[in-house]
Amino acid sequence: MKEFDPKSLEEFDGREGRPAYVAVKGKVFDLSESELWKTGEHMSRHAAGREQGESLENAPHGEEVFDKFRQVGIIKSDASAGAKQPPAWVSLILRQHPHPITVHFPQALLSLAPLFLILFYFTGNGHFERTCYYLAITGLLTGVPALLTGFFHWNFKYAASRKGIYLFKMTVSLLLFFYTAVVVSVHTARGILPVEPVDILMLVLYLLLIPLAVATGHTGGKIVFG
Repeated sequence: MKEFDPKSLEEFDGREGRPAYVAVKGKVFDLSESELWKTGEHMSRHAAGREQGESLENAPHGEEVFDKFRQVGIIKSDASAGAKQPPAWVSLILRQHPHPITVHFPQALLSLAPLFLILFYFTGNGHFERTCYYLAITGLLTGVPALLTGFFHWNFKYAASRKGIYLFKMTVSLLLFFYTAVVVSVHTARGILPVEPVDILMLVLYLLLIPLAVATGHTGGKIVFG
């Protein structure tokens, strides 16, 4: 059976008509006939021409899904042994899915904040204005662990990929965080907002949180689910 090393395996990346091979725990499979790998990429996360064993720890299926595909070779034992593997503590943390847990808090809180400001102006109830303000502060604070765990996942789970979708996700996430800091700072400087006249600046600033939060969530969804 043919032997591959990481370099030779990269030649079978499924692009431009090339076969799509992946390695799973030392075995090399031909996935060229799979519709899910026809572009050389699966779920915008897994690329053909690479070892997939480590990424299976965070996949919704196990290595048994590859049994239906033709095995075309094996990974050379020395190459397999020399492949870089994350430390055990990293794998343990990734299995707890810290980023999916933390990222939903700022997205939800910052999407709700402008809605409470609108309720404030419609009803005149000052509690809605304060709720808006506190939601923004909490969204900013929860953004810290969301960013840290996001960087952790990107660095270890996605091998610090420089593909456009990952760079866009990081850019829009940082933009949302620092923009929220600006919104909170402006609101703090203004103090408790009066019902009349409507503070157009604050209303616009808060409303712009929604597309930023949605863009962050949508991009994360495309990375995970394709």
